[in-house]
Amino acid sequence: DAIDSTLPPLNTKQLMGRLEEAGVSLPVYLVYAHLRAQNYRVIRHTPSRRSLLEELQQRDNDNGKKNWKKKRRNEDVDALKKALQRDAVESAPPTVWVEEGNAIDLAISWDVYQPDSTFRKSNPGLPSMYVTVRPFASPSPTFRSIQRLLKFCDGIPLKVATVADGGTVVMFAVTDVGVPTLDKKKKSKE
Repeated sequence: DAIDSTLPPLNTKQLMGRLEEAGVSLPVYLVYAHLRAQNYRVIRHTPSRRSLLEELQQRDNDNGKKNWKKKRRNEDVDALKKALQRDAVESAPPTVWVEEGNAIDLAISWDVYQPDSTFRKSNPGLPSMYVTVRPFASPSPTFRSIQRLLKFCDGIPLKVATVADGGTVVMFAVTDVGVPTLDKKKKSKE
């Protein structure tokens, strides 16, 4: 749908009604709005999205080489692009990451891309970062859950977002670098 700029903005009640109809929670929407306000490209994450993107990237690289199979590869790339579009359209709305019973691949809400001119919706490449949304008043996730999520991210940076009271979006970078050693005796022996 094209956006009609002559329509008045939604009031709070209308916005909440639209979010409820779409199955999107307010924290997930606020994180999305926060990222879009900074001009990031934000796409709904799905469990199969990364494998489709990697395969599309590989096929695109292969198409650059002179090859008698080029026409066939172009057809394969077009089919992958359609599968990527279908995947995004048919996916469930993003949710807040709650550890109990939630599959780790469903913990990620958004694939986020840097705001630059090289982004192409038909072939965006791998995301610049993944974003997951956590409830503000809930306990922190366990280290095991964070490790599993980092392993799933496989080198793509992870940000954990939460929405504080009043709608303030807070984001934390999560890494597996570890904590530096403070024991001087061990350092001097190495």
